[in-house]
Amino acid sequence: MWMIIEKISNQGIGIIRVTNKLIEKNECEIGYSIGSKWWNKGYTTEAVNKVIEYLTKNIGFDTIVAEVSENNIASKRVLEKAGLKLYKNQNGELIYKYQNKEKYLGGER
Repeated sequence: MWMIIEKISNQGIGIIRVTNKLIEKNECEIGYSIGSKWWNKGYTTEAVNKVIEYLTKNIGFDTIVAEVSENNIASKRVLEKAGLKLYKNQNGELIYKYQNKEKYLGGER
């Protein structure tokens, strides 16, 4: 879990965390929360991008997933800007998924 810090004020404004690590699939899930005062300012998108970069390049995860409620349009935009694509999982639920393209240039595995 990481704290999201606003650079200007050096104030903690939210969190981003890794959950549900599936080592055998080289996959993990991310989740985040940020105070409403800081919505729509790019902080969450920047944090998600940095965490995805860290998880793929430093830890070696191939797939990052995130769940978001259907009516949370702002979070959907954050995930799409960070390169996650919308998919249905095996239960028919909609999830966002990031595939490490550097490792899998041929697309989905």
